[in-house]
This record gives sequence, structure tokens and C-alpha cells, in this order.
Amino acid sequence: MKPQKGGEPRLERKPQICAARTEDLAVTAASPLSAEEAAVIECLRTAAIGLTAKQLQSRVTCDPDVLERTLETLVERELVARLNTIIPSYAYRSSCRPGP
Repeated sequence: MKPQKGGEPRLERKPQICAARTEDLAVTAASPLSAEEAAVIECLRTAAIGLTAKQLQSRVTCDPDVLERTLETLVERELVARLNTIIPSYAYRSSCRPGP
């Protein structure tokens, strides 16, 4: 394969090792999860891909309105991420975030 002219050289990236910050652990410990929140997080954590609200509802078996409020709360608390997909889907967010 010929190298492209004018292209930038490929930079080798080293994997970043990230440990949970003590502030993150304090926030999680200070505000316990409700039964619905814990069930949603566990479901998303074990799923290989993001799940839609409908898929979560069938796996968690809770009222759609309760599930919607639960997802909004978890997104605000940064425990769950809303994925930018055609049908809104959600994924578990690890507590490992890059530091400032």
C-alpha cells in the first residue's frame, strides 16, 4: 500500500487507564438508587449494546412513565448515557471519566 501524500502521520495511542475518582464514589454513595434505577442500570450493564426504552420496559417490567422518569434521572446523574440513534437508546456509563 502506498503512503498518501499530504496526509498526517499516524499517531500511536496508548490506552488510557482511568480510576474512579473519589468524588464520583461519594456522589454514588450519598444518593442511593431506587429499585427501578438499580434494575435499569443492571439491565444496561449486562447488555452488550444500547437498549431502547421499549426493550428496557420489557426486561425491567415497569410502567412506561416510571421508566421514562427513571431514565431521565439516571442521565442527569450521569450513570446512563443517551445514545444518538434514530430511536432513542440508552447505555450504561462506567464511573471512569477522564479527569480535568
